[in-house]
Amino acid sequence: ELTPQEKLELETKEKRQELTSRLDMLSEKFKGRIKYKIFDTQDDNVLRLKDEQGVPESAEAWYNPNNKTIYVISDMAALSAPFHEFAHPFVEEIRINNPKLYDNLYNDIIDTKEGKSLADKIALKYTQANVGFDIDSDAFKDEIIVFSLEKLTDNRYTPQSKFMRTVRRIWDSILEFIFGKSFMNNIYA
Repeated sequence: ELTPQEKLELETKEKRQELTSRLDMLSEKFKGRIKYKIFDTQDDNVLRLKDEQGVPESAEAWYNPNNKTIYVISDMAALSAPFHEFAHPFVEEIRINNPKLYDNLYNDIIDTKEGKSLADKIALKYTQANVGFDIDSDAFKDEIIVFSLEKLTDNRYTPQSKFMRTVRRIWDSILEFIFGKSFMNNIYA
């Protein structure tokens, strides 16, 4: 029988292994163009990195577009963190290369009750973390879109709602990037 401390250590180790597995898979899909680093809160580099990169101390994971690296604090991060952080380069790519599509996606999300609620929650989260997010900034809009992608797995929303149709368009673009234009054919082949 494991002691509570041994059980916690085992769970932490298993979680780190699962996060690493997910990060490896996503990094491979990006052909190594997006790197990642995984830490624990006990690692001395964590606070230094957060401070240097202007990341709130409470952050469990973040994407740095300047060095194309994802940072994950394994004992804090949710298992969805790798997907969330790897979604940032996709959203950034859409914003840079197709600003009209980006604006349409953002506006379609924010024009829904669910999107407004999500924006309010994100604004509150970042306000509480003392992050000076301008709600009109690209960074804030990126977060709205990325967090919306996570809602695909949340069954509280009607699949055909405007919010979910918009999120599904973003998701389909990601799948096309990862698996190619004929990804739907590949799924059923």
